[in-house]
Amino acid sequence: MQLKTEDRTIPVFTMFAININESKSVSLQAEKFILKSDHYNYSGILVPDSNANYLNPWFFASLIIKNSDSLTPFIAVNSIYTHPFYTAKYIANLSLYLERPLHINYITGTALFDSSGLGDSSGHDSRYERLGEYYTIVNRLLEGSAPVSFHGSYYKLTNITLPEPLSYDLQPVNYIAGKSDASLKLIEQTGAQRLCMAMPLADYHQADPGCKTGFHFGIIAREDKKHAFEVLSDFAPVNNASRRIKEFTTRQSEAIWKKELAAQSKSVSAGDIYNLTPFINGYSDVPYLTGSIESVAAYIFGYLMNGLSSIVIEVPMTGHDEFNYINQVFLSVQTLIATSKQPVA
Repeated sequence: MQLKTEDRTIPVFTMFAININESKSVSLQAEKFILKSDHYNYSGILVPDSNANYLNPWFFASLIIKNSDSLTPFIAVNSIYTHPFYTAKYIANLSLYLERPLHINYITGTALFDSSGLGDSSGHDSRYERLGEYYTIVNRLLEGSAPVSFHGSYYKLTNITLPEPLSYDLQPVNYIAGKSDASLKLIEQTGAQRLCMAMPLADYHQADPGCKTGFHFGIIAREDKKHAFEVLSDFAPVNNASRRIKEFTTRQSEAIWKKELAAQSKSVSAGDIYNLTPFINGYSDVPYLTGSIESVAAYIFGYLMNGLSSIVIEVPMTGHDEFNYINQVFLSVQTLIATSKQPVA
């Protein structure tokens, strides 16, 4: 799925999340999700990475390639998990096979408990410094104009080349995840796009990050607001144990975005379109846009009017055909773009 304006295209990706309560295997769930994303013509699928993920993102990317001729893998790359040479090799292999660029989301780490378990004691800002070195090495290897020698604080390489670098038209579309000053500094240095959690529309009106920005959020929409919020309530019911766990992990986390969502939850009403109920109750890490199809579409259109350059949608596992309802939202967004008398930023 892509949203088209007069002068640009806004890619829309889905993000896979498994339902551990289903009897189906994880791979079968993944294949079903891929086929649904393909059916509704999404640009691709964001494949996250963490200690808790059941699927390795590169394995998931191979499932995407196996089950779709059009979806682009949008792969999370974590500098703590894989050496930059091997990451560059993975990217080159898949890009050459697909004959189109991958989207890469560079992330700095995983949960604090998991980082400690892996022996990574780096602080927040130093993880972005390490990611900067990692990013530089990967992309210099992919460009392949000369053997890469690099001597930094975290990585050292001498005269390393890939067996087959990528041509200009196959170079990846790079994102860096984050909302902190350290992440914005790295984005400015690298020229990458930013991927972050969606913020309330009123806040986005005032924000000017100075870079292309993609938002990550979920959608629950129905023909009327009342029905949408009934589905939301069933999807993310109040669970005191889950709430306490979410509060604890947020306090322990160094992730700026997680603390921002927690702070926003104090002022966002439970009946607002921009909704943090799934986050507060421990069912999701992303904000949700909830309401009638028309109101959610208008909210997304507001994001686009302020320059949003890409979208990643978490498709909730509610037991209903959420792909169909989300598709109706984006059809309405495209109609708003076509009929708007104001140019979309």
